[in-house]
Amino acid sequence: MTIQLPIRWSPRALSAGAPHLVACLAFLAACAAILVLAMTPSADAATKHAASHTPHQPTAVAARVVRDKRRLAHEASTLKQCLRANRRHPARCNTQRHEVQRTSEELNRATSHSSTNASPASVTPGAAAESRGAPNGQQPVGTNSEAGAAMGQPQPVGASEPQPVGASEPQPVGASPESTGQGGSGTGTSGPTGTGTSGASEPTNGAPSESQPGGAGTEPVGEGSDGTTGAGGTEKTSGSGGGSGTEGSLSSTSFPMGLNSGSEPLDIAGAAKLGAKLVRLAFGIEESVQEMEPEIGAYANKGIRVLPLASFYRSVPTQADAQNLATWAKTFGPGGTFWKGRSEALPIEDIEFGNETDNGYQYGYEVGGSQYTALAEAYADRFKESSEAIAQTGTDVGLLAQEQDPTGHWIADLYAAVPNFAKYVAGWTIHPYGPEWRTSVNDLIKQTTAYGAPSTIPIYMTEWGLSSDNGACLTSNFNWNPCMTYKEAANVLRTAVAEMGQAFGKRIGALMIYQVRDQQLIGSTNNVEAYFGALQHELQPKGEYTTAVQELFSAH
Repeated sequence: MTIQLPIRWSPRALSAGAPHLVACLAFLAACAAILVLAMTPSADAATKHAASHTPHQPTAVAARVVRDKRRLAHEASTLKQCLRANRRHPARCNTQRHEVQRTSEELNRATSHSSTNASPASVTPGAAAESRGAPNGQQPVGTNSEAGAAMGQPQPVGASEPQPVGASEPQPVGASPESTGQGGSGTGTSGPTGTGTSGASEPTNGAPSESQPGGAGTEPVGEGSDGTTGAGGTEKTSGSGGGSGTEGSLSSTSFPMGLNSGSEPLDIAGAAKLGAKLVRLAFGIEESVQEMEPEIGAYANKGIRVLPLASFYRSVPTQADAQNLATWAKTFGPGGTFWKGRSEALPIEDIEFGNETDNGYQYGYEVGGSQYTALAEAYADRFKESSEAIAQTGTDVGLLAQEQDPTGHWIADLYAAVPNFAKYVAGWTIHPYGPEWRTSVNDLIKQTTAYGAPSTIPIYMTEWGLSSDNGACLTSNFNWNPCMTYKEAANVLRTAVAEMGQAFGKRIGALMIYQVRDQQLIGSTNNVEAYFGALQHELQPKGEYTTAVQELFSAH
């Protein structure tokens, strides 16, 4: 604002009007002082103003949570459509499946981060877990309810955002400075005590922040391997033995290795080319043996045994579905009717009951919530019914149970529904992708041991693998180098398999490499899901990585 003074600025006028000018200036100064005082806030007001305008970090985190929820709902809907279109071939939707899983994990981390800014009074540690009997008061991590709503799942009335307790960045077990997971082989080398787990750690699927037993120690195995302190009954241990359960063994122990494959002719030919003797193959749990015969017969003709995955994605098996697995066992198990009159007999030994059923991304259920609990209890009931039905056939076919929820809610709910659940379990299944595989398996052992499951029950890693487009950078690689060459992937694979043998020995029922061939041609995308193959899409070798897979299949 410009102030115009009614004075002509000649020396004479200035001299004559000086008194008036001084008075005017004094008046203006007084007005200015009053104005400044009026506009200056008090100390309390300034403090309140500053507090109200302090940047609030959780606001950005909350926005990220909302964004991730919307993306999860969209991806879940896309996955649902894919599965409907490929009901007989669910492996064709693996890209969409892993996208949903990855977004779910990001949502868990974002929710976990926002909870660290919450008031301690806003959460009640251990309340939910204690009501279900979970050990150590473990809390749920994250929520995927928006995905459930998008996929037509009913949501609990009055549901609110859960706040995980004590969530923080987990650290890799026994990590050494050299094992960053970037460049070189991407792994650390296990020493005499089994230390040096490879790769930089990042929380996956809400992994707990609690430190896990390191390689130098002894992993938590059940006392009572004879079942006296466990749930009772008999456990199937063929193909794996009892296992020492002690990390740090100097000598690697061999264990069965196989391959995730499909029913396409190229899949069957690829499995044979790699020298696989065991493949994991998905079938709908309701499928008849007549529908399964072509695939199982085709693999048998190549000298390859099938580990059937009874799939019931985003659904709960019915009692009829549970009984149907007895028909699978009676037809394809030892002495089964399918093998009569055939020159080769490669009967199934186990059936995997569901794929990642304990992962909330499938159903959009909040981990630890009422719907998640109902899912786990229904899973336990159907699992028990299936195991009993298979046993009544008299065939030696085991049933493998899902157990990879790091929060502990899943295992608590299984035992709440079936207190002697381990009696029916021939093996636990887990998908420990990334360099944090040791931590994931130790979590499984700790949780199952806490509920009295015998250490004689083997662990089946039914998915584990590396994605590589021979140095082309991909979107991610489960904390491995996303720009991994075939040679680097081979080195990582060899080292990881050796360390698995040293860490867990005969406790491993099988390790199933994911997967037989790339989902797309080389260089056509940077999507990490496209290049997990041991072979290229049209069965061309992936250099040293293919050689490494072949050598491991020959040795195991």
